[in-house]
Amino acid sequence: YSVVLGEHNTETDTDCSTGGLFCAEPRQISRAAKVITHPDYNPNTNGHYNDISIIHLNKGARLSSFVHPICLLTDDTQIPNNYYLSGWGKTE
Repeated sequence: YSVVLGEHNTETDTDCSTGGLFCAEPRQISRAAKVITHPDYNPNTNGHYNDISIIHLNKGARLSSFVHPICLLTDDTQIPNNYYLSGWGKTE
């Protein structure tokens, strides 16, 4: 498996704003060295709860305005001031 970082529009080689005034850096591609799926994930349930995995990459990501880590909370009573979500798929 491979992971693509910094990709927004899969139908173009370079992601640019309308009119092409601003373009993102080229996407990064890395092979997955190891995938750890949540132990309670069951793909046969309708809700697809716990559908999350940790993916260890073969090489480090180059951090940029379009690629940066998501910090995970160390305990479920913490409430972050700022946070980002990453993902895709069905939300309702």
